[in-house]
Amino acid sequence: MRVAAAWALCAALLGGCEARDPAAAEDPKEALTTFIAAVYAQRGEVAYAMLTPAAQAELERRASELNEASGGAEAIKAPELLTSAGALGPHHVARMERVEASGESAVYAVRTHDEREFKVRMERVEGIWRVDVGALPPAPTVEEAGR
Repeated sequence: MRVAAAWALCAALLGGCEARDPAAAEDPKEALTTFIAAVYAQRGEVAYAMLTPAAQAELERRASELNEASGGAEAIKAPELLTSAGALGPHHVARMERVEASGESAVYAVRTHDEREFKVRMERVEGIWRVDVGALPPAPTVEEAGR
């Protein structure tokens, strides 16, 4: 469950529940806010579509690994990993600021009211700002995922 929580935590630090077109975001902060809103609203397919191809591939790999380890008990889909843990809401966010930027990428530091800070990388892929949640903790075991 730690991986799902890490994805959800990374994803759900800002935003509301309003629906927005992910491709319409004109800047990385707006795209991150839209992504977070999708996770918070349990819209895994929308949030998944907003990930970079590399992040999507990693999520697919982890879902496949969990499915294989569970013996096919219940098929987990990659987008479900984004919304399977309790997501923090916008009221948890104290500050979000761009800490790095270069043309087609940006990094945002997001700080919660309880002083936790997370860095989220945004990357422009084919003209659309996408979320690259980057380095995640190791995938959970089947026992941990079932808790």
